[in-house]
Amino acid sequence: MSRQSSGFSLIEVLAVVLLTSIVIGVALDHYVNLSRATTRAANHSLGVRRAVALLDRMARDFESVILISKPAAVDPLNHRWIFAGERRYSELGADQLKFITLAHRPSSSVAHESDLLTVVYCLRPSEEDESYELYRWSSPQLPEAGSDLLAMPCDPDDGARLLADSLYDFGVTFLGGEDDSSRWDSSQIVDSGELPTAVQIQVAFAGDLPGADEFEDAPRLYSRTVPIRMLPLDQEELHDPASLVNGGDGSEASEEGEEGEEDDEQSDCQDSPCAGQSACDVINCTSLLGQFGEAQDTMLNEAMAQGLSFCAFREQVGTQGAFLIPERCQ
Repeated sequence: MSRQSSGFSLIEVLAVVLLTSIVIGVALDHYVNLSRATTRAANHSLGVRRAVALLDRMARDFESVILISKPAAVDPLNHRWIFAGERRYSELGADQLKFITLAHRPSSSVAHESDLLTVVYCLRPSEEDESYELYRWSSPQLPEAGSDLLAMPCDPDDGARLLADSLYDFGVTFLGGEDDSSRWDSSQIVDSGELPTAVQIQVAFAGDLPGADEFEDAPRLYSRTVPIRMLPLDQEELHDPASLVNGGDGSEASEEGEEGEEDDEQSDCQDSPCAGQSACDVINCTSLLGQFGEAQDTMLNEAMAQGLSFCAFREQVGTQGAFLIPERCQ
């Protein structure tokens, strides 16, 4: 046998080792990238589920908000109905909220139990890191007469429950008001009888899993706009059997007064910058479908089907859909 057929040369062995190292390195790099992409996708999916669960929970409370206007003769400290929000930590809006809702489901069919619920949402800094925690407190009792209506029990010792942690930011803005959209206090407004037309809830999570890689960019912001479906109720009307609220004919209101109010509203609309346009040219009906709920979708579909003018649409939706109309057209 010749010397050349007796084995591999050193150069051949080194070449094989080099090629094998390159293949293994490429395979490992691909595996690491795939593993990171899988982790990011899982974290993103988890973040979406957490955000949807949180927004659904809050939307159910806000959709059933109820407020009874304070009678003129009642001391504000003895009026137990409140809708309030203020900013303390958030850059997005109010992070301390208190209101009354009809979302409570009585736990017993035997005992007399109201469906009213006093709800408080509070954002608090986490003691473990730089993120925030969101707590929810609720009680089937209205605030005590003479107590601090704006008191927000946020401590677990007071019965508050942790609703979400590892929050980067959280805030609620109030739509339909003229002043700061991050603050609302029904006890300080004239007659204590005002509610926003809608609220916008925004939340961002600092991290989705313990030890997971941080986001390279800013955390994704999740948002939902929830309309306030029920107008503030007048306590005097509630006790008046002839009022429209109680199924009466509202006989005390004169026909001339009603006609005068309608004429004033139509005149105001004709003076707006959007008079003469179609409703859907002003509010872009198609893009708003599916964002605010079934009632608003019905309004938008009717506006498209009937080709309503802006003034006719504004008169038809009234205060229930006022938040759909741009500020420049109001």
